[in-house]
Amino acid sequence: GVIKDSNKDKLDYIAYMDGIAACIGAKPSIPLLFLKDPRLAWEVFFGPCTPYQYRLMGPGKWDGARNAILTQWDRTLKPLKTRIVPDSSKPAS
Repeated sequence: GVIKDSNKDKLDYIAYMDGIAACIGAKPSIPLLFLKDPRLAWEVFFGPCTPYQYRLMGPGKWDGARNAILTQWDRTLKPLKTRIVPDSSKPAS
């Protein structure tokens, strides 16, 4: 067996998406966002890269993109909280 270097087959997703978004005019302007909506700009810059950020401006602009970005962690963590943990201050018996 020959071990193939798979690094050549990988694509840098964020750089690729930023390039495409810049070509069509949908890449968000972080400095402009910091002036208009600092909380949103903080989430876009320091949060995870999600497709919602490419719907903030340009063609395909979506009014719900801001809310989707600001609540993305809630939607990520909610499925992990599926059971009720009993109060640990009470004795088990």
